[in-house]
Amino acid sequence: MNITKPFENGILGLLAAEWTLQLKTPLIIRNGNKAALKIKPDDSEASKGRGLNLEMYWQGAAQLLDKPSQSKKYAEVMDFNYHFSINSGNVQVSYGIPASSIRGALRNNSIKRWVELENRDAFSLKKKEEMTKEEIKAKFQNAKSQLEERKNGWYNILSLFGSAFDTESPEETSLIWSGRLRLETMIDTDSPATNTVTYSGEPIKADDIPSNISLTISNRGPVDAVTMGAKRGGLHYWLEMNEGQNFKIHFKILNPNQNDLKLLELWQDEINEGFLLFGAGCGEDNGRAKIKEQKYKFFISKASRLYEQLKNMPNISLNENDVLEDIWLGVELSWEQLKTLKLEQLQKSKGETEDEQ
Repeated sequence: MNITKPFENGILGLLAAEWTLQLKTPLIIRNGNKAALKIKPDDSEASKGRGLNLEMYWQGAAQLLDKPSQSKKYAEVMDFNYHFSINSGNVQVSYGIPASSIRGALRNNSIKRWVELENRDAFSLKKKEEMTKEEIKAKFQNAKSQLEERKNGWYNILSLFGSAFDTESPEETSLIWSGRLRLETMIDTDSPATNTVTYSGEPIKADDIPSNISLTISNRGPVDAVTMGAKRGGLHYWLEMNEGQNFKIHFKILNPNQNDLKLLELWQDEINEGFLLFGAGCGEDNGRAKIKEQKYKFFISKASRLYEQLKNMPNISLNENDVLEDIWLGVELSWEQLKTLKLEQLQKSKGETEDEQ
């Protein structure tokens, strides 16, 4: 069997894309930690949240929630994802959207659209102790055939996202490679965030919480995962990023090809039409977005035949101190210009004839 790995001919090109997305519905990305929402004042037995100036505590929330004496005064609020960074020697904490969450949503959407239903479990394994050696071998051979035949989208998807197949077989290295896609996310600093936390439309006091996005505390009664009916228990509270705010996705695709452009176009349509949602709670239409702006930069080795199509365009720098500066060409393109490139020539050198490969 002959499977072509993504980097067998080296790296001759890089597509860098930046999408700015605006949330059309709230975004929920939990991180497992909890904040404490004060639902009763110290000197009152008033009903939860009624007629009160609510307060939320981010630091030290675990201590407040764990004290039996405080259990009736504070409610657990599932926190939004956050990360730490170092700025001028100081530790800063900010809310953020993990790249793995966006990457997973894009990958799952690609599989649903490009892989036939009967082949979607080709790269899924049950627990090894639940499979015989013959079953594992058959699974491996089937997965390998999906990549070799390239007939149903698996190869194009895994070529981009990477492939891993855990069989402990000496042949498994033929199914393992690093993907060509690198992805980063960031909250847009120009996003119209109000840096507030609200509950039922009213602002609440939350002085110690990261303030780089606008958040709402939402709640609902617990639902049985099987019957989808209400079950016993109090309300669940969680923080969600409000609609109207912007975030950016930065794509870097090594050795881009025509199928990568087809996937990018698929994601554009799926996002804008509301079929590709991000974060948790997608079943309730959370995490819907719209692409506001797209930017594309293409860097290419001067050894590639595709260089001839781009050499007369205004050049941009890869990096001020980059060692590739003299042997790579960089251009900025619109989406329409990008689609006109003959990317199949990227992996061909200037010395190759048209009928080679």
